Amino acid sequence: MKTAAVIAEFNPFHNGHAFFLNEVRERSQADALVVIMSGDFVQRGEPAVFDKYVRAEAALMCGADLVLELPVRYACADAGGFAGGAVRLLDALGAVDELWFGSESGDIRTFENIAAALSSESDFFKRRLSEGLKEGMPYPKARALAVADSPAHESEFFEGDRKDILSFLESPNNILGIEYCIALKKLSSAIRPLTVKRVGSGHNDEKISGAHASASAIRKLISDGHFADAMPLMPGNAFELFSRYLKDSGPVFADDFSMMLKYKLMSCGIPELTSFSGVSEDLTLRIRNELNAFRSFSQFADLIKARSMTRTHVNRALLRILLDIRRGGRPDAGGCPVNSIASGCPAGSDTAGFAHILAMGNCGKLLSKIKEKGSISLCSTPSVIKDGSYDEDLFASNLYESVRAFKSGTPFVHEFKRRLIVTAPEQP
Repeated sequence: MKTAAVIAEFNPFHNGHAFFLNEVRERSQADALVVIMSGDFVQRGEPAVFDKYVRAEAALMCGADLVLELPVRYACADAGGFAGGAVRLLDALGAVDELWFGSESGDIRTFENIAAALSSESDFFKRRLSEGLKEGMPYPKARALAVADSPAHESEFFEGDRKDILSFLESPNNILGIEYCIALKKLSSAIRPLTVKRVGSGHNDEKISGAHASASAIRKLISDGHFADAMPLMPGNAFELFSRYLKDSGPVFADDFSMMLKYKLMSCGIPELTSFSGVSEDLTLRIRNELNAFRSFSQFADLIKARSMTRTHVNRALLRILLDIRRGGRPDAGGCPVNSIASGCPAGSDTAGFAHILAMGNCGKLLSKIKEKGSISLCSTPSVIKDGSYDEDLFASNLYESVRAFKSGTPFVHEFKRRLIVTAPEQP
């Protein structure tokens, strides 16, 4: 059987996502479609507006066969960490033939060529990257200029000039696509990367035009209390699902975690702050120097960002502090995350590799193939806790659920009591 895969957040699911899944189905002619989806926290360094189970159910209703959770360590990482963790998980399944992603370009050859150039890291590239960083540029901009200035971009395999390369590398979905290709190349994976050109609004465009709007635009409607206006922007079954969810619960936003974050920042000294993944000494000093001016998660992120740090970079750093995601994992977790196949734990680690199923449809043949060919186990509970050790995915899920329950006035449900969504998928 042939299996296609996508990596997504669906925060929340909308018409553009439905179009993408339909295109993947038609173009790949795959027998099964796997989704690796961020859980309750996403790559922007924020909580997902709706919880992972309802978003996974929407994906299943609109064409996916199996939805697996991307561990939170990678879900709130930079583009390289996000892509690397998701691709390693997909490769470990042993059953995926193609990885499809949306892009502003739609030309897979460009992705593969830029990925090859970045993977080789020539002396010229390293020197130009270092110069850009010393000038105070954010890493994405410095890297883009290093690629654009490299003699390699004049290769016959790349259509376009320096300006075209810079434009290509400034597009968020293109950046992720390149990282997917790099991750596949590093693994020598047999999975083939392919891309679908995006339709409708841009990645962070909050303007609404026609039936296609970005997830950012829909989240703004939700935060403004106008979710009903999103009805034309979503498949009907997904809109009904989210509407029921909102009646019973409610959306979650970064500022709902403000006091939790301030408490965590107040309780950490400088040495401990620098132990969190992605938190530099410079950012640590900015946090400590401005802590008395803390008003909310979003206000503080705006306050401490600098010329060399994007707002998203700061958001992710603050979120990793809040979720206690440290470099290499916590000491009481054996130095690495207990649950993650993509953990980067050293060879010979006794860490079990498995993936958490959020939702599944009629995919018995796919599950059998994973069991036969994969180097990873699938489970319906979020983690395997050994000897009472800390599990960062379990903590993140329960923290999100605590905030959701408190904000909505509904009962808290422990992650161990949650059950995966099982249903027959239907086309939108």
